[in-house]
Amino acid sequence: MSEKINVINFELDNIHGGIESFMINVLENINHEMFNCEYVTSYSNSDVVNRIKELGGIVHEIPSKKKIFSYIHAINKLLKNHYDIVHIHKNSGINIIPLILSNINKVKRIIFHSHNTDATVNTKLSFLHKVNRKYILSNSDILLACSEKAAKWMYGRTEGITIIKNGIKIDKFRFNQTVRDEVRLKLGLNNAYVVGHVGRFNRQKNHDFLIRIFNAIKEKNDNAILMLIGEGQFKNEIIRLVKSYGLEKSVLFLGVRSDVNELLQAMDAFVLPSLYEGLPIVCVEAQAAGLPCLVSDTVTSEVMITDKCKMKSLDNSPESWANEILSLNKTRGYDNNIEKYNIKNTVNVLEKIYHM
Repeated sequence: MSEKINVINFELDNIHGGIESFMINVLENINHEMFNCEYVTSYSNSDVVNRIKELGGIVHEIPSKKKIFSYIHAINKLLKNHYDIVHIHKNSGINIIPLILSNINKVKRIIFHSHNTDATVNTKLSFLHKVNRKYILSNSDILLACSEKAAKWMYGRTEGITIIKNGIKIDKFRFNQTVRDEVRLKLGLNNAYVVGHVGRFNRQKNHDFLIRIFNAIKEKNDNAILMLIGEGQFKNEIIRLVKSYGLEKSVLFLGVRSDVNELLQAMDAFVLPSLYEGLPIVCVEAQAAGLPCLVSDTVTSEVMITDKCKMKSLDNSPESWANEILSLNKTRGYDNNIEKYNIKNTVNVLEKIYHM
């Protein structure tokens, strides 16, 4: 048997987001006899890191970017291990230090992968996103993106960019009435109309607008419950907003969960009013669960995989969003179009790219 191809991935955050979901889904399904997958993070003992380790991934902890010289030294030292491939996963082109150091260390193949359509954090360094674009284009061997919109955001074009779908384990999310009944009983949802959202509490996810939407829903349906899954820096701010509307008993803050697939079964509608997205894995998962979805039209239209997914402008009022959500077709079922996002297909494409 030939030697394994050694791949190192940059880099894992401490909160389970889209990049982390992609890495975990790939690691669960990639051929471990052919590929050795390693990961870089500045966060130890997070749920993400622990899951990667459970799946057999090797995790390297390095200093934070805030300690810039230690950060550079640690990456440089890592890259002396002669990796076959460096796979750099990014939401923006602000920090390209791993790319620069990979070139300096003459890594055989460098893959740059765009996962978003805007910067997740606005900093004084945001101008570097476009400044660094030329270097990214000139010094990456392979350019990937999760959608055409994500390609345009990162690279300024779609030509020469390989779109690789954010695949999921389809069967894990397929609608199951028994699971739905069990979860709803466990959470005391009874006859509630459950609106769901999965995402970290940051500006991108637009939780404040979501709360205003839900307030309008609650005025029309007193049995409505909002289920929020995730953590993040603005969670306390959203909790205060919920209290200001008097919705404390109607909003569930469930934190980071390992049973999102089961919680999706308990929902009646999925709402994603994000300010921007690459191609949100959570919306793929929601559609796999047969949920009617309403997403903002700032999200790439490629997310409309099944006819259960609708788009709406953020210029519309919360009341308008509420009316649309309540009118969504509640019939649960399975749409074969979702098979395009089967993680097995995604991994097959990625393995071919790693073999190039």
